[in-house]
Amino acid sequence: MEVFGLFASIVPPQARLQVSSRFNQQHSQRHIVPDIVYSDPRCGGARRLLEVKTLGHTVAEHTAAALAQVGTRGAPRIRPVDRRAAKVGPEYVDHARTIDTALYTAGVPPPPAGAMGPAEQRLRSYDRIQPLVFGHLACGSDDVHQLADVAGDAIARRAW
Repeated sequence: MEVFGLFASIVPPQARLQVSSRFNQQHSQRHIVPDIVYSDPRCGGARRLLEVKTLGHTVAEHTAAALAQVGTRGAPRIRPVDRRAAKVGPEYVDHARTIDTALYTAGVPPPPAGAMGPAEQRLRSYDRIQPLVFGHLACGSDDVHQLADVAGDAIARRAW
């Protein structure tokens, strides 16, 4: 499935130029463009958006204080790749809401109070946003390992 333009159909043709120019001025050309659309065979073909991120070696991500962030004494530490992965879903939702606000400003009627806008509805029509975060020390987030397991199982079924 073509990923680029996944959210384009929610913007009416008459509002595209206005929304695009307003949004680009405010957000430096950022758009919701997931890297991969995937159907997970383990979950009955649930549709997921996969977002690939890399994590560089930065002081903020790898200081002793950051590595030791835990809720209680003795709890396992949270790896930097998993901490970054936890931020991806909320970032996508915030981004969708920003797009919805730009749509309303361009004249698209807002939904009833308490309802989601069209970009957020489209985003939530997918089972989940699966962040694939790779760190500089050849580590990957939990979702990277889960996807590798799915790929390995599929290859084994075909080859054996």
